[in-house]
Amino acid sequence: MKLNIILPRFVLTSTFFLCSSQLVRAEQTIISGVEISSEPTGLRLTLTTTSNRQSQLFAVTKDLTWQVDITNARLQLPQGDQFSREKPTAGIASLTIVPINGNSVRLTVIGDKRPPNGQIFQRTTEGISFNISNSRQPFPTSNTLQNRRGLEFVQPPTQSTPLVPNPKVSIDPQSLKPSPIPLQLSRAVPPPVGDISISTIDSSPFLINLNTEERVPRLVVRDAPAREVLAVLARAAGLNFLYLDSSTESPDPANATTLAQTISLDIENEPVQNVFNYVLRITNLEANRVGRTIFAGKRLPDAARNILTRSFRLNQVAAEQASAFLSTQGAETQISTTRVRVETIGTPPNQRVEEIREPTIITLRGEPGVGALNLRGLSVSVDSRLNVITLVGNPRQVELATSMLVQLDARKRQVAVNVKVIDVNLINQKIQGSSFSFGSFGFGVDDSRIIQTGGVGIINFGAVPAQSSLPSGTPLGTAPTTAIAPVPFNFIPNFLLQLQSTIVSGSGKILTDPILIVQEGQKASISLTEEVISEVTSTVSPGTPPTITVSVKKDNAGLTLDVIVNRIDDNGFVTLQVNPEVSGISGTSTIAIPSSPPTTQQVALLQKRQVNSGLIRLKDGQTLVLSGIIRDSDRSTVQKIPFLGDIPLLGALFRRTETNRTRNEVIVLVTPRILDDSDSSNYGYQLSPDAQELLNKK
Repeated sequence: MKLNIILPRFVLTSTFFLCSSQLVRAEQTIISGVEISSEPTGLRLTLTTTSNRQSQLFAVTKDLTWQVDITNARLQLPQGDQFSREKPTAGIASLTIVPINGNSVRLTVIGDKRPPNGQIFQRTTEGISFNISNSRQPFPTSNTLQNRRGLEFVQPPTQSTPLVPNPKVSIDPQSLKPSPIPLQLSRAVPPPVGDISISTIDSSPFLINLNTEERVPRLVVRDAPAREVLAVLARAAGLNFLYLDSSTESPDPANATTLAQTISLDIENEPVQNVFNYVLRITNLEANRVGRTIFAGKRLPDAARNILTRSFRLNQVAAEQASAFLSTQGAETQISTTRVRVETIGTPPNQRVEEIREPTIITLRGEPGVGALNLRGLSVSVDSRLNVITLVGNPRQVELATSMLVQLDARKRQVAVNVKVIDVNLINQKIQGSSFSFGSFGFGVDDSRIIQTGGVGIINFGAVPAQSSLPSGTPLGTAPTTAIAPVPFNFIPNFLLQLQSTIVSGSGKILTDPILIVQEGQKASISLTEEVISEVTSTVSPGTPPTITVSVKKDNAGLTLDVIVNRIDDNGFVTLQVNPEVSGISGTSTIAIPSSPPTTQQVALLQKRQVNSGLIRLKDGQTLVLSGIIRDSDRSTVQKIPFLGDIPLLGALFRRTETNRTRNEVIVLVTPRILDDSDSSNYGYQLSPDAQELLNKK
């Protein structure tokens, strides 16, 4: 079926025609002659050309054929529009030059038993020369050609007398020292990236279905009004067309003329439905089909638009945050707020101030720029009480916004963090002649080590001794050495066993051992403390009699633990921060309080041990050990007989001095476990089989 397009007579500034246009040819290179000359290794082919610029050459070798395409060229030979030569030289079966596509010329050389070796020898605006041989021997270079023509090259003199003679240099082999060999460092290795969750959303625009299979054989339009083009295409599909004119007027009232939006087309063999939607896209017009009628315009009324309303009750993300995200994509959000206005009513002394609350609506939308805004024209409303968000727009925009909301409403991951805080008494803890500090492997206050193996990481704070480091040259990322001589690097099993033995023997005690369930981005705290008086402040106010005000400041003594989960990624890594603090009473002090009569008050002196780990990344199920938090104190107690113990020299017989030394270390073990909140996990009100069996036994 042919497409007949009827043009209105009143359109004078536009031109519609159905024809086949002839392509405008650019300036071509004309090949007017072909010359073949023999060479020792093959033949030379010269093409005589006439052009002001050089053509582009594309050469390719396939099987036994060497082929060269000369673009933007035309063949005009005296003997005809093509050239052919059979057996031009030994090893070459044929040579042909033929035109292709009316705008290019193809040179084809076919070899007998092997592909010919061809290369471009010379290329100018007057001609193109090719060297073609039946072997892989190279052709003579330009220097060889010049020697054939009898050119002589003058060699520079081999020796010349310098203007300034070189000084005499003597080398003493005894004074030479070998230079040190630089340390071979391993190449830089970037940190691992891991897998990244990717989700793709189809952002194609809304299409108008004309329900027709008509095609446009040829359509050329120059500066025609868009509404006329749409009307012609709608009639070609057998549909009615209504257009709402919302054109702009000239700012000059004297020359107030209507400026219609124009369009130019050059389309061939394309479906009418596709062309209709193409015009809507580039003109940014709205359209809607109802039955056999199409409504179009710059901004259609709501009654003429295809509008869909959909509401969502979000589970995880707040409705305000979701609407703000959709606004960045071009959607329009209406937010209801209350504006408070303060007014002064009356005159002094009967003046009063009243607050007037006025409801108002704030509109949020993305500002147009160079970026794409796929949700322009979509209206968003929010209900904070039910956490409901409502979308109003065309079906394609509502579908696109729905896909975005599904991604935003993902659950935040949760992790169960087991934190053990152990206080170990280091006095009388000996193993192989070394103190217990950090595993009884010769680690003192100034020692430090960071080891990770077997799913356990240990960090000890202090300076690193030379003998505790890994051997030089060990590449990054490899497991530590497990050999026993000379330094046992894999000491983690022994450390954990000895830590357990100290708890069993009573030398160490577990201060706290909780399991905290923390959501991503949240903080959990534990506080096992008691209040003590740490400061007393008295203030005397002048007067008769004076007023004395006594204020008491209290601090917490005991254990406080903060666990902050920063991020839980999709690869099973947990980034968290652990801040333990252990404080205790180290002594008391008596403070005199000015009063009538004078009184005294005892205050506690606190000693604190705390660690701020910073952000630490752990694998799911990996254990981190923080140690090196040591408290060392010496206390002397003197007991004596009154009066006799104060006698010089002889008083030592009536006195007894006891010295008590305490040395404690706090060790923190952190083990995160990521919880499985997926639909396949066993959670809810139903108990696991093991837990149910345990309850049945009881």
